[in-house]
Amino acid sequence: MELVKHAPAQIWLSGRTEKGAVEKVKKACSDGKVDVKFVAMDLADFASVKRAAKVIIDGCTRLDVLMLNAGIVRLLYRWACPWLT
Repeated sequence: MELVKHAPAQIWLSGRTEKGAVEKVKKACSDGKVDVKFVAMDLADFASVKRAAKVIIDGCTRLDVLMLNAGIVRLLYRWACPWLT
């Protein structure tokens, strides 16, 4: 993980399920100085996104980088432009 090279104070991971992601990042942070946290979030479910946002806001005072990766774009694209599918 490239982020680990920059010695962040925390790394927050999200996804629908944890599936060992936290353990993989902890192994990459071999010095043990990075606090790795997981928050469940499904980007296709707005209520889930709101819950996750609250957990993150309550759990940290600073957020430097936010990366979201989800397959929702195509779903929204189909909804917004059904004639293009």
